[in-house]
Amino acid sequence: MGSKAPTKKEDASINNLIQRKTIVENRGQECVFVPKDGLEKATVGSTMDAWLDPANPLRGQSANVNTSQVPLMKWIKGIYPMAKGGLSVRGHRS
Repeated sequence: MGSKAPTKKEDASINNLIQRKTIVENRGQECVFVPKDGLEKATVGSTMDAWLDPANPLRGQSANVNTSQVPLMKWIKGIYPMAKGGLSVRGHRS
């Protein structure tokens, strides 16, 4: 998938691979939707790869950062009543 794997180091004493750094890669795609006032586009998540090291945690970001998805979420919640409230959240991207 074109992703660069994290640097790994072989531990000769136990022959296991040890990951040295947490890496999270996100890729988006364009979503086209048609609210009442015309055609709109938003970038939404497509794929994500993560290599996690418990000794190197990363802090996520708030969905409030993704303001470009506000019109899309408003449109979705207007069409699908079950999507209201905590049943849907905006995606995260880096």
